[in-house]
Amino acid sequence: IAAATRELQAQGLLDPAPAIGAAGRMVRRLLRRPDPALVLKTWDVQRSLEAFVARLDPSEAILDIGCFACDMLPALKRLGYRNLFGIDLNPAVQRMPDADVINYTVGDLLSTPWPDGHFAGISAISVIEHGVPDDELCREVGRLLRPGGVFVFTTDYWPQKIVTTERMFDRDWRIFDETEIEALVARAESHNLHPASDPGSVIRDIGSPPIHYAGKDYTFLYGAFIRGDD
Repeated sequence: IAAATRELQAQGLLDPAPAIGAAGRMVRRLLRRPDPALVLKTWDVQRSLEAFVARLDPSEAILDIGCFACDMLPALKRLGYRNLFGIDLNPAVQRMPDADVINYTVGDLLSTPWPDGHFAGISAISVIEHGVPDDELCREVGRLLRPGGVFVFTTDYWPQKIVTTERMFDRDWRIFDETEIEALVARAESHNLHPASDPGSVIRDIGSPPIHYAGKDYTFLYGAFIRGDD
């Protein structure tokens, strides 16, 4: 996370995070705004940017789902991408950076207003673990992507099941396990979304958990699906 933050800042793709004291944290909680200490996971933004830059032309349409407080779209804008869209249930999304040139929409990421095949790329940065049903997610992403389009996502993960009863950002919280990721891959393939590489070794061959939060020890997982031809 620290290395990705430094790299994105060096490239001018991420502004330095402002210092925030106890009073500021209280205001954010009262307004139900994410705490920067919890959402600043810049490694996943860096990985997703690299995937899009490698595959997508700056003129192609890109959608970030669950985009509130995410740096993905502002960073793409700085890279010269100009056909950018975001959707989130939080009305404050319309006050996100560059809202004058990025098409932010308040709405349900499982039932979006755009036509079939409208996007070349879709991202979901630390979103799908918060009460998003696998089948509905894959159905909508598969509908929205053009053939050959890419869907990148990140999520909380550990091979063995970790039970979570806590809520985060007023949403459910799930730490995906090995079986659940395998089920997500199978569900995605039923909607013509295919993993960019074999996920088998990735989801099993991991080291010690680097993340320690709410009494849970786990890691983060990055995934990519490619939409097949019709």
